[in-house]
Amino acid sequence: MTKQIKRKVNRDKLRSLGVPEVLFEPAEYLTEQGAFEVEPPRELVESTITLCLEELKSKLEFPMPTIDPTAILWPAVRDCAAQLFRLGPLPATYADALFYVSYNVARPLLIVENHDLVPPSFWRKEELVKAREAFRQINTYARSLHRPASCRVMVLKSCPDEYTSADMRELVSSLKEGTSDVYCIPSRDAGEFSKKDVVVVGDLRVLSISKKPSTVHEAEQMLLESKKEDSTEALALRTRIEVLTHHALPVKSNGVLVGEFAGVLSADDSTAACETMLMTLNHAAGR
Repeated sequence: MTKQIKRKVNRDKLRSLGVPEVLFEPAEYLTEQGAFEVEPPRELVESTITLCLEELKSKLEFPMPTIDPTAILWPAVRDCAAQLFRLGPLPATYADALFYVSYNVARPLLIVENHDLVPPSFWRKEELVKAREAFRQINTYARSLHRPASCRVMVLKSCPDEYTSADMRELVSSLKEGTSDVYCIPSRDAGEFSKKDVVVVGDLRVLSISKKPSTVHEAEQMLLESKKEDSTEALALRTRIEVLTHHALPVKSNGVLVGEFAGVLSADDSTAACETMLMTLNHAAGR
């Protein structure tokens, strides 16, 4: 059975998603005509996806990965994307990573965290806590498809003494609790990434920060305002960040802390443990 749903156009929401304003009036007209008031039965959507995939497979000259549209493409992507949108505008910009990882055996997000620009302590504030929750949900979905998790490359502060106690505590916490693979590299070895903070969403979207924000809210706004829908740039940045990981030190892989970091972070989150961890990061990355 079809389900009646009363809908209306939210122009502010469409703007936040980057929808061109030229489409607003047609959307409002179609809404007034009741075009969006009937949601097709879930069974019809799932069977349509199945038929489309079969048709696509029949025309490909190479094997296509087996995807269960009933279990994955429709309900899982839909539900996870809805959760990201509920988290706020910044997490919502990451939702396209769900579609990318559905069709590609690749990392959904590639993130360069530049500690000279955005200190680790900022990630304990509400705006960025929600962003990290989005990373967790995307990584959970990616792993359900046996895809690699997102990748975080931490570009360490050029002056290690500038890390505050709050920074060091957050570093330990994020490494223990985070779900992404993590690498670290000294600022002097990070090349172009020594002066910017970047998030690449799938092969479509790029967000970046190139100057130091004074508050977490300003950092969030910088990311949102920098949003670029440019697949050429996104793909080029993906390649350059992957290359960067080959020069960086792996800290966490497949959900497990690597080598000496497991021992350092097994201690209590005391200031001494934080300092030991930071010293290990800088010394190991600088080898």
